[in-house]
Amino acid sequence: MANRYVYSGAGGSGTGADWANAHTTLTAAISAGAAGDVYFVAHDHAETQASSLVLTFKGTAATPDRILCVNRAGSVPPVAADLTTGGSVTTTGASNIQIAGNFYCYGIAWNCGTGATSSELRPGASAGTQSYEACSFNLLTTATASRIACGNGSSAGVTWVNCTVSFGNASQGFRQDGGRLTWRGSPTSAVVTG
Repeated sequence: MANRYVYSGAGGSGTGADWANAHTTLTAAISAGAAGDVYFVAHDHAETQASSLVLTFKGTAATPDRILCVNRAGSVPPVAADLTTGGSVTTTGASNIQIAGNFYCYGIAWNCGTGATSSELRPGASAGTQSYEACSFNLLTTATASRIACGNGSSAGVTWVNCTVSFGNASQGFRQDGGRLTWRGSPTSAVVTG
């Protein structure tokens, strides 16, 4: 289990060993990672991709990964007082985001699609358990068919704590595709099963 640093503005070697040499995308960090790793994502990380993005974290039920948005100017390695929000992962156009694996995630904004083309944001895209805290799930596209689609037929469960959801069009919506979503600490808390 290793600490991996992720910062889109890093200009070093890309090893993920520290902020200067951070991975510039979560995809690169996951590729180099192993089950149980901690991914420290900079508060000013702004990752953008113009094609669909599939993030499959390597964490297992016994050794989940942790993805933590932290203040890059704080302690090294970061401590609990450095937890914050602000890091973002964004796709543009008709590009989906799928997030898979076993992990805990704090403070990341997940932004999907732009313009008037349909796209889908899918946390819990595979079997596993995912917990998100202080995260946001945002459909930026205005296409009415766009959805936030949580889970799949074999998902163990997704938990959202103090998370927010936003849509680019009032006709967009949420779909539960299996497993269980537990949403706590928001204006409306709920348990949804597929």
